[in-house]
Amino acid sequence: MTASLVFCLNKVRVPVEELSTRATAHLKRIEKRLRRIESLEIDIDVRVAEEHRVAFERCLGHFPEFCIVTESIR
Repeated sequence: MTASLVFCLNKVRVPVEELSTRATAHLKRIEKRLRRIESLEIDIDVRVAEEHRVAFERCLGHFPEFCIVTESIR
């Protein structure tokens, strides 16, 4: 997900000043005692300069639909 956001920001020439991502996977057991990912929590903290705020907000609105992870787990 972070890579998709950074890709979007690069396309509109928004430099990232700081970036960190934390992911938590919630597991569930299925038959035969196997585990599967039930859900993911992703926290992306990104800092951009105020002058790029409008383009940044635009990317936030669009990048999930192009993100492989987001579209795979919905």
